Amino acid sequence: MARIRYIAIGAKDPEKLADFYKRYLALTEIARTDDGDVSLTDSFYNLTLLRSRGGGDEPAEPGFHHLGFQVESLKEVEARYKSLYPSGKVFKEQGGPHRGELRIYDNDGKTISLSEGTFGVTGTEWRFPRIRHVAFAPEDASVRSPVADATPNPTETLEFYSKVLGIKELATSHEFRSNGQPNRFAGDGSTNFAMHPYPPESARIPGPVLITSAFSCRISKRS
Repeated sequence: MARIRYIAIGAKDPEKLADFYKRYLALTEIARTDDGDVSLTDSFYNLTLLRSRGGGDEPAEPGFHHLGFQVESLKEVEARYKSLYPSGKVFKEQGGPHRGELRIYDNDGKTISLSEGTFGVTGTEWRFPRIRHVAFAPEDASVRSPVADATPNPTETLEFYSKVLGIKELATSHEFRSNGQPNRFAGDGSTNFAMHPYPPESARIPGPVLITSAFSCRISKRS
């Protein structure tokens, strides 16, 4: 099963945002580029802050950009992806701490970076604070997807990640199903992954798709 190991966020000032994560959530810097991109880690995940610059698949606005998954075999995932989604696009990435090795797109058109490595993270320890939860709402149906017949439907999004990457649906998700609620929840053994429905048009706020990242922390009492 694939595991989430990488989260890319667009930022107007990556260095300033990196200072926030380092100061308040104890992340450490592992690399930066001459263009100003900064990669941080909690010792397991790579949180890369990409300078907003637009063009191609580069982030044009601040906010969540895409997820990256560590997989056992790029060839096997690519073959499964192309078998299930023949029109799906596949591109090479440059690798290293700022990118994956292969790029595909989910059923909503969101970028997914894939790597057989750890996205430049050398630590293996579980420490606090640490990332444990990511959540996003599927894109508007008006966004054209590289995968045919995509719809802003959490169930279809869950099916994509389950079939292509082996992400498992959680018990909480089954409870939501039985109650007729559209939200879906999955996990890779390390991270909880929530897929929420896009809000009705009347309730939408202009801007990028919503995403949250939750950190698990330990709180010690001072005597």
